[in-house]
Formats: sequence, structure tokens, C-alpha cells
Amino acid sequence: MEAAAGIISFLLILAAQISYIKDVFFKQVTPSILSWAGWFLLMGTSLLSQIIFVGWKWSMTGLTCSVAGCFAICMIALWKRNFRIVKSDYLFLIAGIICMIIYRASSDTWLTTIFAIAADLLLAIPVVLKAFSNPETEKSTSWWFGTASWMIALAIIDATDALLLLWPLYLLAFNITLLILTWFRTTVKH
Repeated sequence: MEAAAGIISFLLILAAQISYIKDVFFKQVTPSILSWAGWFLLMGTSLLSQIIFVGWKWSMTGLTCSVAGCFAICMIALWKRNFRIVKSDYLFLIAGIICMIIYRASSDTWLTTIFAIAADLLLAIPVVLKAFSNPETEKSTSWWFGTASWMIALAIIDATDALLLLWPLYLLAFNITLLILTWFRTTVKH
């Protein structure tokens, strides 16, 4: 049961990632490559530290797919020469590097994971503000896939394993926020 739920969680995130990767490949979107590299480093370092600390769990499949997706988006954007670099995106890359340094210096999985989530949350504020002010620009089926995936991941995590609850809880809250802002909110036209 746990393995099946983990695979379903993985497939839901994979569906969301494939949609974006296809858009990058066919140059329908131009990703901010440093943001994606930063997300890869933040989530990847945190995921690796959790695997080292508690071992592999099926509830980690969605996060694993997210990490791989961020890496794939970076590589495809470089290969297709389809990316942009925005000054503010350096913050993502710097945060990712800091996360790696924190884990390397402390080997503290809790500290690494909390820093990675806090950094991701702070760096995600522009996306939330953009979705609030102009919902159509962030409306995506990815938020539906993510919400379902993180709900499944939470369902298979042992509730006593608080460390493993952190990423899925945060990402579920983020996806639900974007769902509400982009799919269920009516905008007032001036």
C-alpha cells in the first residue's frame, strides 16, 4: 500500500514536471535558470540529508521527482539555450549554496530542512504575489497535481516522523494557496 501510494505521488509530480519541461523544450516558456538551479540545490540537499538521516521512505518520491524535475529543467534550458537570468534569481542560487554549506558544516538534517523550506518560502513570495495580482499568469494544472501528490505523501508518512512531514506540509500549503489564488478567486476588473 505504501509503495503504491508513493508511486502515485511520484507520477502526479512527474505529470506536473513533464508539462513544464515540454514548454521549456518547445520554447513556450523561458525559465529563470538560476531559480531552478536554486530550487534543485535547496530541495536536493534537504532530501539527501533526510535520506542519510532516516533512510529511504516511499513518502519521499514526490520530493525526489521535484528535485529531478528542477535539474531536468535546468539542463534542457541550457541545451536549448532557452533561459533568462534575472538579478533577483541569484537569491535562489545563493540560498541553495548556503543550504549545502549548512548541511556540510553541521550535518544537521533538521537545520538543513528548516533552512531549505524557509528559504523556499521567502523566495516563493513573488510567485504568490503575482498569483494574487494577476491570477491568469500562474494558473496551471500543476497546482492540482501537486496538491494531490502532497496529500498522498502525507497519508503514508508515519505521523511520529516529524522531519518527513515538513516538506509535504509546506508544499501542500503552497499548492493549495496557488490553487485558491488562480482557480477559485474572482478578480475585479477596473
